[in-house]
Amino acid sequence: MSARKSQQLRDGLIIAIGVSLVAWLAVRYLPVFATGTQGLSDFRIANFSPPRPQNDDIVILTITEDTLATFPYRSPVQRKFLDGLLRHLDQLEPRAVGLDLIFDQATIAAEDELLWESMRSLRNPLIVAVGDRRAGFTTAQLDFQSKFLKGVPTGLANLPKEDGMIRSSFDGRAVDGNMIHSFAYRIASAAGVDPPGERLRLVYGRTDDGSPMFRQYPAHTAHLLPRDWLAGKIILVGADLPQGDRHRSPLALGVGQSQTTTPGVVIHAYILAQILDASTFHSLAAGLKTTNLLAMVLFGVLLAFSAMRLTFKLAAGAAILGVFWYLGFAIYQGGGPMVPLLAPTLGFALSLGIASA
Repeated sequence: MSARKSQQLRDGLIIAIGVSLVAWLAVRYLPVFATGTQGLSDFRIANFSPPRPQNDDIVILTITEDTLATFPYRSPVQRKFLDGLLRHLDQLEPRAVGLDLIFDQATIAAEDELLWESMRSLRNPLIVAVGDRRAGFTTAQLDFQSKFLKGVPTGLANLPKEDGMIRSSFDGRAVDGNMIHSFAYRIASAAGVDPPGERLRLVYGRTDDGSPMFRQYPAHTAHLLPRDWLAGKIILVGADLPQGDRHRSPLALGVGQSQTTTPGVVIHAYILAQILDASTFHSLAAGLKTTNLLAMVLFGVLLAFSAMRLTFKLAAGAAILGVFWYLGFAIYQGGGPMVPLLAPTLGFALSLGIASA
């Protein structure tokens, strides 16, 4: 090997190692690249997730503006109405009912008593969402919640956020020395499915025909629905209102998506569905991520040291990146893992530029 070739090899290895480290650190510690990496993943989740059939295990009954219009007051949700709804659902023999509403203050005494009694007399499993001090509840709210729901199975309604987005589930935490599991995890247990002992990276998705992943009906129309639409299902009851209990998720990045936030009860449904079918988010293994980054960096170095003119190198570099990004989207859409795009792209561009210089 000539001295020139040996020097190029040494320079190439030094550049590859240095650039790989820079790219790896950039996507983890520089906000613009870290946010870009997450954004690219969220965009693919919202628009390129493999289509699935509509979930047939879970039905959502929503408290809407039309529902509130039938009550003499907006908040809290009228407990006489909830009493009638729970008793009606119990007659349908659901697999379980999850009530994603917070009970942190008294309303009309007679109606509170009515709901208190019905929640303890249901034949089928009922799980009620609760909050804790970390969610901003006051001592008075926690005291009322504890007394009102004493003896009723509960689960924490908390939804963990990463830079404002909900991308993972919440398994629970210790409150006053007692372990309280999350709302979705408790519902899964009540339905006879053992939840995982860890948080899950959520598998958001889309259906084959563009319909919602879960069937949703206004709660005040539940008594009008055919029995077989609800019987034997896991039924979640929660709010779908313009304000309150809405959260950002990768679904907000869907092309043509009119809503920038998702109701909390729908996110709980995604968590529950993932537990029921034991699905996992398919991410590229750590070793393969490193290999992917190194391969793109080496491509950049080899292209820079080739005998082509600079204009041809730049054109070839653009073509390589185009193919790489196409494959990243196509692999995920085809049911494969989420291949990181930004770090390898940054590494390829830096190695090509530095080695060429």
